Amino acid sequence: CLTGSSHPTGYCDAGFFCNGGKNNSRPDDGVCPVGYYCPAASGYAKPCSGGSYCASRGLAKPTGGCRGGFYCSGSASVADPNDATGAPCAVGRYCPANSSSEILCPTGTYNPLTHQSTIAACIPCNGGYACTTPGMSVSTGTPCTAGYYCPIGSTTPTPPEYICPIGYKCAAGAPGPVKCEAGSYQPLQQQSTCDPCPAGFFCDPIDLCPNRNVTVPAICPEGHYCPTSTKHAYQFPCPEGTYYNGTGISEVTQCKSCVPGMYCPD
Repeated sequence: CLTGSSHPTGYCDAGFFCNGGKNNSRPDDGVCPVGYYCPAASGYAKPCSGGSYCASRGLAKPTGGCRGGFYCSGSASVADPNDATGAPCAVGRYCPANSSSEILCPTGTYNPLTHQSTIAACIPCNGGYACTTPGMSVSTGTPCTAGYYCPIGSTTPTPPEYICPIGYKCAAGAPGPVKCEAGSYQPLQQQSTCDPCPAGFFCDPIDLCPNRNVTVPAICPEGHYCPTSTKHAYQFPCPEGTYYNGTGISEVTQCKSCVPGMYCPD
């Protein structure tokens, strides 16, 4: 306002602020400071908004957006701040260009690096583990619970879609189910170990053998005996000079001596 004015002469210029009692549109004490911007007709300097920075004095608008891999929380004077106005993106997070805050990597992923700018920096959690919370920085989260298996990218240690199936075992920290080996079986799901094949039976996982899955033991065949954990039907033949014409025996002593007048060569 000039001397003798009956009303304000005009608005404060862009890049300046007029907070009352000013006599020109560009007051010396009203230059917009670094970290702030002043559109035309500003009554005060506005802090540079989140996601942007104001690099010099006298700005009418922000200089530009915050650099990818950093966040600018407000009043930033550089595109890559590391102070109260913003910082590099921390581990477990990513910051696209123009970010006002960090974004947490989603559950099932982790990020061990700083200064990351895209969600591609969030890596699926290692198999056998679950990354149960967002923003993780290490791949080995919570070990998978025994009786379950956890493929890469799992979000819980007890994934309902990955219960250990019948015929398999899943120890704690399993990335996938393990088929019961020869000489063992598992008739139940959600188990961490396989049971020894019972005496008088054999447990053979090979498809060409009679018991092609290892969920139910097979009876020991004629001419053979099957102690505990027998792997296949013909593993333990009755020795020469003996025979057995029934099934399901478990001890060599159960093989019968060849009868008088006959011989048993094999």
